[in-house]
Amino acid sequence: MAISKPIIAYFSHDSFKHHTEPMLTPEILRSLSINKRPIGQILWAQFLRFNYWFSSTKITVEGLENLPQDRQVCIAMNHTDRFNYFPFQFHLYEKRNQFTSSWVKGKYYENTFSRIFLMNTNNIPLASRGYVISTMFKKELGRAPTTQEYRYIRDIWNQRDTDSIEKFLDLSPQCRSFLKPTVSHRIEELEQTFKALSEEVVRLSEESLKQGHHILVFPEGTRSVQLLKGHTGLAQMSQRMGIDIIPVGCNSSHLCYPGDFPWAQKGHIVYRVGAPITLNGKELGKLRVEESFTPFSTLAQERYGQRFQSITDIVMEHISELLDPIHQPSSSTDPSGPQGSERFI
Repeated sequence: MAISKPIIAYFSHDSFKHHTEPMLTPEILRSLSINKRPIGQILWAQFLRFNYWFSSTKITVEGLENLPQDRQVCIAMNHTDRFNYFPFQFHLYEKRNQFTSSWVKGKYYENTFSRIFLMNTNNIPLASRGYVISTMFKKELGRAPTTQEYRYIRDIWNQRDTDSIEKFLDLSPQCRSFLKPTVSHRIEELEQTFKALSEEVVRLSEESLKQGHHILVFPEGTRSVQLLKGHTGLAQMSQRMGIDIIPVGCNSSHLCYPGDFPWAQKGHIVYRVGAPITLNGKELGKLRVEESFTPFSTLAQERYGQRFQSITDIVMEHISELLDPIHQPSSSTDPSGPQGSERFI
């Protein structure tokens, strides 16, 4: 799913490693709450106001009337660069005094400084299965899993490649050690950890809606100038919470934010806000999940996975319609963010 790199994440460099927690835990998430007026977003807006004025960074939001003011929604946006949500949040605050809660990668909550910033800007850490595998592996064995090791663990967890367990164990003594005392015991531990983290994500997302905030999600799950295939977390949460989805196309932000430094350069960023994709409308009505379910769970994926994917594909098509040619999807597009287990730790 669903997710951006916040400015304070730069404090995760080597010089700050002693401030880093081993991994995001359910206990950390249970200590979090959503603020009705997040002081972090308010203070950060002052910095952005000066930055955009000084650098002559122009921000245009077309179709803002499509974003409801009488109810909360999920905002689905393409993820062109590290900071392409900053101008949009700033515009909402300036024009409507409106705040959002964004899903961010769980790894950014491991750093003490980053966590303080995120907590005060209403960012919700999303811990994926990949995050749970990678962080638990590193915590116990002192290194991140290789791409092959990670893939085998995921396949075993997903019960897609159980015949390859012995092949996986032969990769290295450390792999065999990680799956002790038994494969089933370790997979169950991973599942329970992921379940506990996901329950807190649901709680924080629902709390955000109660506080009057929209939820901002990047369905691609990683950065790319050209639109990528979407992940289903957004679809699951919108169905669970019973809220509509608003597609937003972000254009040319990568030219104003070309690198890792959160200072916008001169340019023109254009956001196009599409019409609401309603739960019971023409496109999604036939895919509606009326039964109660737990988002991100294995059971939900088994029962409704195809519906979630269909909803996601529809959302991505709507986002694509709001993008300039440079951002249109391509079969050869590669994500610009980290790959493998590097995405999670």
